[in-house]
Amino acid sequence: MMDGLQKNIMHLNKEMEHIKTSLDEIKTAIIGNEKFGQEGLVNMVKRHEDYIEKDKKFKNKLLGAGAILGTLWTLILKFGDKLF
Repeated sequence: MMDGLQKNIMHLNKEMEHIKTSLDEIKTAIIGNEKFGQEGLVNMVKRHEDYIEKDKKFKNKLLGAGAILGTLWTLILKFGDKLF
């Protein structure tokens, strides 16, 4: 009886260690490990969000510049004969 109980306890301890190891690996994947240079998902998502915002601002500036150039070109074509 005691032998079976002790085997069950040892089995449960091994399973708990396995679960702890798995949780540590999940934590490292999510948060990262600066000591080993592993970037976590949280930092990666933040970096990507920053990149997307910068890219949106850049594209908006390009669209604005295109609209201004298009307007100027139209004005030159329309009134160019009067200017030159």
